[in-house]
Amino acid sequence: MISGLPSNIVNDFLIDGSIAYIATEGGIGRWNLSSEEWEDSLTSLDGLPTNNIYSLNLWQEYTSVGTLSESTLYIGTSGGLARFDLLSGSALSTMTLAHGLIGTKSGAAELWSANSGSSPNLFVAHDGTGSTRPGVSEINLVGN
Repeated sequence: MISGLPSNIVNDFLIDGSIAYIATEGGIGRWNLSSEEWEDSLTSLDGLPTNNIYSLNLWQEYTSVGTLSESTLYIGTSGGLARFDLLSGSALSTMTLAHGLIGTKSGAAELWSANSGSSPNLFVAHDGTGSTRPGVSEINLVGN
């Protein structure tokens, strides 16, 4: 296992500014690209539903004067679609079947918008584990 990484099984990653977020089977590793040092990992101790992380997507919104007003990390896990507010450093509620997802295990995810400048929807893949069926859920990010 790489020092500072919560697991040696890496499923996804994304880079936001100077931080690389790395989805693993043990949580989310965070590598600071500027200081070249590991930051504390994000795990179930930080409010994630599970440490099995399959995908990462970032939704950011800016005010009319260009100030960052929202920065939410959408996290595909075996326990639903977790959300983490990067501005406040806190976990938000996890989206599950009760929120309209067709499956609990949330794998690959992709942001997509039909029109430039409009809020995208998040499409989340489910593998049909357990009593749920395989398929894709679509989530409108406005108000979620």
